[in-house]
Amino acid sequence: MPGVLVLIPSYNVASTIAYVVSTAAQGLKKFFPEYENMILVSDGGSIDGTVDVVKSLRIEDVKISVERYKGVSGKGSATIYGFKKALENDYDAVIMLDSDLRSIEPWWIKLLGEATKKYDLVTPIYVRDKWDGTITKTLAYPTIKSVFKAEIRQPIGGDFGISRRLLEKAFENVELFTLDVYKFGIDFFITSTAVSENMRIAQADLGSKIHAAKDPGLHLKDMFFNVSKIVVQAILNYWNKIRYKGFTSTEILKWKYSWRCPQYIEVDVKANVQRFVKEYKKNKGLFEKLLREETSEIDEIVKNLTLARENAFPDELWARLFFKNVAKFREYGEEVAETLYVLWLGKVASYLIDTIDKNVDEAEKYVESIAKAFTQNIEILKTSLNTN
Repeated sequence: MPGVLVLIPSYNVASTIAYVVSTAAQGLKKFFPEYENMILVSDGGSIDGTVDVVKSLRIEDVKISVERYKGVSGKGSATIYGFKKALENDYDAVIMLDSDLRSIEPWWIKLLGEATKKYDLVTPIYVRDKWDGTITKTLAYPTIKSVFKAEIRQPIGGDFGISRRLLEKAFENVELFTLDVYKFGIDFFITSTAVSENMRIAQADLGSKIHAAKDPGLHLKDMFFNVSKIVVQAILNYWNKIRYKGFTSTEILKWKYSWRCPQYIEVDVKANVQRFVKEYKKNKGLFEKLLREETSEIDEIVKNLTLARENAFPDELWARLFFKNVAKFREYGEEVAETLYVLWLGKVASYLIDTIDKNVDEAEKYVESIAKAFTQNIEILKTSLNTN
């Protein structure tokens, strides 16, 4: 009998986990009633009662399990544990859901569940605040569109539909990556693997994403390090597969209605600028070592951001510096990750200043301009990688 495993990585989410699990269960019962289904909460050792909340749920016709995963603490470990359970028990597909969702509806399961049929990967499209998802907007999306040549707007969205075929390939490839894949790097690993293996991909329009959003300058350092290192490693590991591939277009899957009201995100713009300036000054020696030719340009960014000028960190310069760092990663590793983090802080601060007076749609055009700059500067990457 075919089956779907809904996988929910969790850690200290007692306030939201019941809603996510119960809504997912409604979706499974409504849209996959003939399947042998299961909801697995893969927990990282919660101490706030998350496990007790899940165990207390009583939902007919859907098996619910909460289990403590093994290995490195992180979302990736929770995910890989769930993948293993799905393969061992012959599930046809996995639907991944974030555990802090406040906007999930049963029909999300229908759209993401298309991974049981026509697609190997279904990624989300959300309506998000202009200041939500800054790692996606400034790094993950521009990279997946320019380097991997695929139109996937939320490559690290977290709410995925994944076929058995992709699960098997992910297990085969995961050891090519560092431990960051067992943390927040897991989403880009999944997406880049699907694209590199020429798998069937669709995007599901899920409406608004309401969740525990964060200020990039205050809360996203660890996530950025994990994601950026996996982004760079995916480029290097999959280069011979993607360098000559054509562009991957994706079908948009829609439901008959969706709630489209972005969650407001409060961000301290001045604090983001100050964080960049502080980190750059602290790491000036590292920049002299890795990006000596560009330090005068970066000094100019510091000056312009301090004065709150628009376009303080041009898209073209951000793309150029990113690709130069990618080329140096095999030799310098963690030092490259550090410079990328500092540069990203600067690019985010510049993005925040440039979009203060823009609405969501106008800010989205800014994101597309970043992706365009990455595409226009791809020769920097090609030249360095093709000669190594």
